[in-house]
Amino acid sequence: MKHAPGAKNPLQFALALGLGCDRGTPAATINQAISEALAACGGQPSDVRAVASIDLKADEAGLLQVARERAWCIHFYPAADLAAVERSQSLETVRRYTGSPSVPKRPRCLPPVPTRPI
Repeated sequence: MKHAPGAKNPLQFALALGLGCDRGTPAATINQAISEALAACGGQPSDVRAVASIDLKADEAGLLQVARERAWCIHFYPAADLAAVERSQSLETVRRYTGSPSVPKRPRCLPPVPTRPI
């Protein structure tokens, strides 16, 4: 990540990732998307402090493989909890498949749930 002007040491950043994917998405595809997202914000994998997804993805092989490879724990949130969070935008397609109208942005607003070990 970028350093503050005049700083001798890099600033410590904490990033939270909200992950989702189509069923059967390979881990390599998910890893590529994560790498691109981190690069777009100037982040590094070591900056990631939290990873979250909807509980419908708790058995998604690609997500679980990525988490194991990167030594990340994933917090899985129930659709009802995600749907209850106030939002500025709702996506009907997401609601139809997950039961929550806006999955990608919601976990940052919720308290963490017990982490599922990978």
